[in-house]
Amino acid sequence: MSENRLTGLCMFSVHRKKIDCDKTQFIKKVTNKFAQDRRKLKLNFE
Repeated sequence: MSENRLTGLCMFSVHRKKIDCDKTQFIKKVTNKFAQDRRKLKLNFE
């Protein structure tokens, strides 16, 4: 596991209450971030 991934997981853990308060907005932000990735991954969400 890379250091960036570990750092991200730690941030999720520390800010869990903030994420839980507005989950739908957080999910939208994360999916938009993945959509900006240049690797052209196809993400299928229903």
